Amino acid sequence: MPCVYLKCKFYDFGCDEEDQKSCLYLDAFKEVPPDADNRKTVLLTAVHEMLKKQKESFYVLNCLEQTVFYDGADCDGECLLNDIAIELGIDD
Repeated sequence: MPCVYLKCKFYDFGCDEEDQKSCLYLDAFKEVPPDADNRKTVLLTAVHEMLKKQKESFYVLNCLEQTVFYDGADCDGECLLNDIAIELGIDD
């Protein structure tokens, strides 16, 4: 299992020092449990971050162009929307 950084803290899931270089960084608010709801938690955390960006902005942001970090990469709102639809089984 990979190492995971959460809340600016390092949680060790059996990683050695060499593996730490390839660890996954998640900008999340709580530890993501290793169960079936993991994907939903990741997506909801990403949506929360995006909405928080809008709340803190003085301008109206285009949520489909805004980026959030999850799955090891910066993803825009369009990508997030597609990932949520896949998780929910919605055909767009």
